[in-house]
Amino acid sequence: MVHPPWSLPFTDTAPLPLLTMVGGDAELLPAGGGPVRLRQGDVAPATRWSAGP
Repeated sequence: MVHPPWSLPFTDTAPLPLLTMVGGDAELLPAGGGPVRLRQGDVAPATRWSAGP
């Protein structure tokens, strides 16, 4: 488990990397865009994103 505050960069190494929130919440920071909030149970593609608290 990762405890806040934390950050995790994603790269295009997998065909379809997914970020699944199994607990808590996070913000995805897309390249050139504003933050996108993820909550428990959300799933998002994780290419070219940075996830943080």
